[in-house]
Amino acid sequence: MLQGHDFVAKDIFSESDPYVIIKCGAYKFSDRDKYHLDDPNPKFNTVHKFEVDFPGAPTLELSFYDFDDLFSDELIGKTTIDLDDRFYNPEW
Repeated sequence: MLQGHDFVAKDIFSESDPYVIIKCGAYKFSDRDKYHLDDPNPKFNTVHKFEVDFPGAPTLELSFYDFDDLFSDELIGKTTIDLDDRFYNPEW
């Protein structure tokens, strides 16, 4: 994961403090401890390794949240990636 672009501000008086949660089958990773303070274009620069079987790989889900100390974290946005579709698509 390289970086995010133009994340919407979820806080009233400042930019969002984004972090990512990655899910793929039984694999789950949360980067909440390393949120990016007031950064609408965070550079994650991380590598995540997990094993899947093809065909039948689970969907990869990326969820981006705004960290908040006082209230609950807010969802900025999320996307899913069909790994089977990517693996078997000749363009990828």
